[in-house]
Amino acid sequence: MDHSGHDMGGMPMPSSGGSNGLALPPLNPLDPLSNAGSSMSGMDHSGHNMGMCSMQMVFNWQYNNLCVVFSGWRITSAGIMAASCIGIILIAFIHEYIRRAARQLDNHIVIKNSKNITPVAVSEVVEKSESPIPGDYYGRTRVLLQITWLQQFYRSLLYALQVLVSFFLMLVFMTFNGYLMFSTIIGAALGFLVFARDGITSGKELSCH
Repeated sequence: MDHSGHDMGGMPMPSSGGSNGLALPPLNPLDPLSNAGSSMSGMDHSGHNMGMCSMQMVFNWQYNNLCVVFSGWRITSAGIMAASCIGIILIAFIHEYIRRAARQLDNHIVIKNSKNITPVAVSEVVEKSESPIPGDYYGRTRVLLQITWLQQFYRSLLYALQVLVSFFLMLVFMTFNGYLMFSTIIGAALGFLVFARDGITSGKELSCH
């Protein structure tokens, strides 16, 4: 058959590659591998913008992308920093309350078990330094108090809670962030102001717990 009469000059021919021809459709629209490139290029990577936690080993005032103890407690704005400071103040405040509760429990046990107190004389003699008379000595007496296992269990619970909170505050302090460090100090000072009025003991030590 003679096709010389058909004019093919007006029909555009597809081009295999180049910018002058028409774009070819995908080889197989049902094949996921054929569209892998386009799907990967259109993937949303917004979830990877947060990056890793910021870690400083020197005193600083930076709070952008700062993680406090846990990776989920991440500070990314001034508002979150303010809320974190308030929370840390409350935790340090509660820590002083736990210490007072432990002292009150000990006092309650002493009063309740006052009949079981056994005074034991200490052999060593301690010099009474506050006496105006040189060489004034007095004998020191130690008191032994027998408590039940249940009472010791309650004391151990409060002690464990006290250690937990104190080491948590220590980790907060080790972020070296000025806002968090001063929040810990403020909370501890307020708690001591409120809960440490039950008595004064000599030789008070400042420690983690």
